[in-house]
Amino acid sequence: MGSRAKKKATTFPQQHLGDEDRLSRLPDELIHKILSFVDAKQAVETSILSRRWQLIWTTLPFLSFGPYQSYDPYNNFEAKNVGKLIRHVLSKRNHESHVSDLKFCVYNKGCSEKLFQKFVDYAISHGVQSLNLELPHNYKPFKSSTFSSTSLNKLTLMLCLVGVNNPGRNGIKNELFYR
Repeated sequence: MGSRAKKKATTFPQQHLGDEDRLSRLPDELIHKILSFVDAKQAVETSILSRRWQLIWTTLPFLSFGPYQSYDPYNNFEAKNVGKLIRHVLSKRNHESHVSDLKFCVYNKGCSEKLFQKFVDYAISHGVQSLNLELPHNYKPFKSSTFSSTSLNKLTLMLCLVGVNNPGRNGIKNELFYR
């Protein structure tokens, strides 16, 4: 039986998996599209795939944080780590890269209101076009001026309290969803 395994091994040509890195040959736009389907945490984790992917996550035009709960047995990621993750991603991100979509979803107090406000400010200052926010009901109300942006086309708020006076002309251009 040992000779049969030996014969089988010599029948197939030896391929060195490290010789050809097909992932690195993909265009940035395609890699970005692939990573748009995963959470920011998972996108950062892809940096170990190849040298080229080490920094590709820093230029993602789509960032999704969550959903995070107090403890998710399937994800093994506690919401208390959300703050660290957001700080890491936003501080290491290539700030010259365009951001089109940001999603933030936390169902408990895993992220401080101050850090969350920094997240929203980051989104607005980087010209985000679509902002999706899902928060616990006990976050303090937002002022409608928080979302004043000329680039913001779509704002989706779930379980958010918003203090609306008169948003004025600098409000959202197209869509506003409350769920």
